[in-house]
Amino acid sequence: MARPARRRGNLPTEATSFVGRRRELADLKRKLSSARLVSLVGPGGVGKTRLAIRAAAEVSRGFSGGAWLVELADVSDPALVGNAVMAAMDLRDQAAAAPSDPCSLTPSGGYSRLENLLYRLEVHDGVAKAAPTIDGPRFGLHGLKIKFQRRNASTLVRISNVSGAEFTVAPPALDPRNWFAPGFYAEIVSIHDDVAPRAALAPERLFRVALATDDRVVLEATAAQINATGVVSDNTWFLRLWDSFPDGSGLAIVSAPGNAAESAEIDLGDGLKIKLGGGAGAIFRRGDYWTGAARADDERGDAVAVGAHDAVVDRDRAGAGLTAGEIPGGEGLPVQRKQSASIGLNGY
Repeated sequence: MARPARRRGNLPTEATSFVGRRRELADLKRKLSSARLVSLVGPGGVGKTRLAIRAAAEVSRGFSGGAWLVELADVSDPALVGNAVMAAMDLRDQAAAAPSDPCSLTPSGGYSRLENLLYRLEVHDGVAKAAPTIDGPRFGLHGLKIKFQRRNASTLVRISNVSGAEFTVAPPALDPRNWFAPGFYAEIVSIHDDVAPRAALAPERLFRVALATDDRVVLEATAAQINATGVVSDNTWFLRLWDSFPDGSGLAIVSAPGNAAESAEIDLGDGLKIKLGGGAGAIFRRGDYWTGAARADDERGDAVAVGAHDAVVDRDRAGAGLTAGEIPGGEGLPVQRKQSASIGLNGY
């Protein structure tokens, strides 16, 4: 069970003074000190509830959890008494069965963030498997390099000036929770990358952030490394924000040796892990990506649903089918229910 706030009871405030019943009140308090259950019996309207609430208020200081009032008058099914008690005490059953939604997890799934986030997982590079085409090489599953961002990699800012490894960017930061910071990663991207992805693969463009202000970002790179990317201040180059993996790196290398049907787990932190599928026949290219929502059930974050919502993948790729049903707009993208709060992703 989990209580959202440390309230010490829910007894109603007495609107009028409690008069008389001193003997009955003392007797009731004495019985409560030695018995787990005490029943007040009598005709309707004689004041049983008022006496019980008064006694509970006076003895509540002796109980660490306080005193709680549970109204059972409207409960006709004995099997629902427990639910009424939990509702009155603001308790949540964390052992509840998993919902029928295949993209959901039980409250004990393990997700530890309070925000509602949209994870983006994207292919960065890999081990060439097929002959390069006009839009770049194809990669196999084993050795694939993946980057990720918790807010759909939505932070993309224009580079207005480059000085060594220092970039002046625009527009400036609007949300400090979704901005460059030391330890995160920045990728130097061009508006031409989608039509000429081979150029983006030639030099490394993903660098760790060393320093950041509202309009300046300094990368952990030499001037030679920055110059090798080809970046210039002509309004066609941008910085995109990526998160770091729990080990501090900006890329995760997929392990799926031999004919493994799916990869080993890749830890995203915060109780979430992913797997890539498709086995030895899967083919990927730079820029293929998947998105999956991780959301807290309420403001307390004590329940979570993790779902896969979309995928953009190479249309000539071969691979495995789904493991948890078709998801509109996300061919080849299943979600596996795991108590360890995992997102399972398969290629096709």
